[in-house]
Amino acid sequence: MRPIPLLTTYGDPNSALYSTSGLPQYDGVAQLIIESMTGLIGCSGALLADGIHVLTAAHCLTDAAGVADVSALTATFYPSRGAAPEVIEAAGVVPFPGFNGALEQGNDIGLVLLKRPPSLRIPRYSLYTGSAEVGSEYQVIGYGAAGQGMIQPINDDARRRGWNTFDSTMSATFGQFPGWTGGDRVLVSDFDNGLAANDALGLFYGIPGLGLGEREASMAPGDSGAPAFIGGQIAGVASFRLRLQYADGLSSDIDDISNASFGEFNAFTRVSSYDSWLQPAPEAGTAALGLAGFALVMLRFLYRRRGMPSATSR
Repeated sequence: MRPIPLLTTYGDPNSALYSTSGLPQYDGVAQLIIESMTGLIGCSGALLADGIHVLTAAHCLTDAAGVADVSALTATFYPSRGAAPEVIEAAGVVPFPGFNGALEQGNDIGLVLLKRPPSLRIPRYSLYTGSAEVGSEYQVIGYGAAGQGMIQPINDDARRRGWNTFDSTMSATFGQFPGWTGGDRVLVSDFDNGLAANDALGLFYGIPGLGLGEREASMAPGDSGAPAFIGGQIAGVASFRLRLQYADGLSSDIDDISNASFGEFNAFTRVSSYDSWLQPAPEAGTAALGLAGFALVMLRFLYRRRGMPSATSR
């Protein structure tokens, strides 16, 4: 399998702005092809400093209850200067022990143990261990669906990048929903097009911001587990997208579909919250490898009346 384009972007996804061709610093972001009894999915992940572990989302490695369930997994690294892809099988997977399959409760982080390290030309990445994620710009790289302002049927085997800003955390946003306990361990951004009407965090939470212009991007299906970098270090792991709408129909979304379009939210697992678990990386157990249904879980929520949400996921 070849990688498909990354992200939905503000501008033309074929623009050189989003291309990583000729930029070997991104070659350590792997495409993960994961097989279980329920099917085959694609996720993304990033090679850690030890050269043998790939950081990704726990929901890529587990079933709906958060139990590891992978029968086979390959990590493919695509060198940016024409060299042959490096395809490496997994020896085991390690979802975070506190992950129970409920993305709204956080802990959506996990590790893939490779059977061997890739060549030294493939870069390794360190972890962000600071506390200044909120308000910081990040860069995300992965292997998800592409499009301009929403998902579109584009497949040109390109690897792309995009930017956004961690504007808040779950505790200051979705934490108002019953059972949403991810708290400050989940970082939140929105997909802006420069218009106040489509500013999701501004409309729903009073956190205004019109985005980064043409550099703005959103995660899309297949980007689960993709790294979000601050200063070249992994600060976030792509977890899920979210669309909100009031009962009267008011929404920041430019359409009425959960499709990575302008006006939707992105949620990332905050890596610094798991530093003691990740360093040193825990060993994979002898249990089977694992999976989680859909590569990017899309959740859609409706306000029955303002301030009183109920939820339907898909």
